[in-house]
Amino acid sequence: MILVTGSTGNVGSNLVRDLAKSGVPARALVHEAEKSRQIQRLGVEAFVGSFEDEVSLRDALDGVERLFLLSPAGVEVMVEQQLRVLSVAKETGLQHVVKQSSVGADEGTDASIILAHRRIEEEIEASGMAWTHLRPNWLMQNELGQAASVARDGVFYAPDVTQVSMIDARDVAAVAAHVLTTSGHEGRAYLLTGPETLSYEDVAAVYSRVLGRSVSWEEVTLEDARQSMLDAGLPDELASGFAEIMARYRDGGATHDISPAVRQLLGREPLSFEQFVRDHEDAYAAAGAAVD
Repeated sequence: MILVTGSTGNVGSNLVRDLAKSGVPARALVHEAEKSRQIQRLGVEAFVGSFEDEVSLRDALDGVERLFLLSPAGVEVMVEQQLRVLSVAKETGLQHVVKQSSVGADEGTDASIILAHRRIEEEIEASGMAWTHLRPNWLMQNELGQAASVARDGVFYAPDVTQVSMIDARDVAAVAAHVLTTSGHEGRAYLLTGPETLSYEDVAAVYSRVLGRSVSWEEVTLEDARQSMLDAGLPDELASGFAEIMARYRDGGATHDISPAVRQLLGREPLSFEQFVRDHEDAYAAAGAAVD
């Protein structure tokens, strides 16, 4: 039995679908009854519980051999939640933890969210359980946060982070499904990237080509980006943390690398940003425009 935490987010929801298609026994931890019904329609068992409730975690982990560990982004709260899951998992006899971590977790950084992921990785490595770390780069789905601006004004706003080999969440999910259902991944950490490195000028060019109209990128400062996230309702910890990650991207390293992991594990190339935009064209459609 496989337990998927974070089962309704960009990666988790796709992972649940992939496991359902594979027919492997799987269970999804959800926080709301309505979301449990959505998962059950896919043929996957849903368990309503909470990261804060050890009793519900113990019930959810009962009979589980492999765990996909993911919780909402954060720093101290994320660490507390995931370490609580690990503590209960050790008591229930879990065999293998597959953690969704972050690019840069194995590099020197001051970015608080990345440091939090590494803290959790270290606890997993010391737990005595088998482990695999998935370290995806920036998710393409994050760009959907500016889809309304692209649709309305033909412009999006972002700090200059030079180039990033961003990856589609669907590929992260496909890798997670593969690792959870096959052997030979114990003690491994996989850097997961897309097939190319892109600047935001490149991103604008992809939007323009796919959408058939001019889309431009307007550079903002990291502080402007942080304030925009605060204005959108993100807690300061997350807004500041994401701004730190953007600053980390400017430094290069693994954030610029193109990893062969997706191709090696799945036997195909990772999805391109152009394919991502085509698949989400409705979200980027200009107001009143028809989409084929």
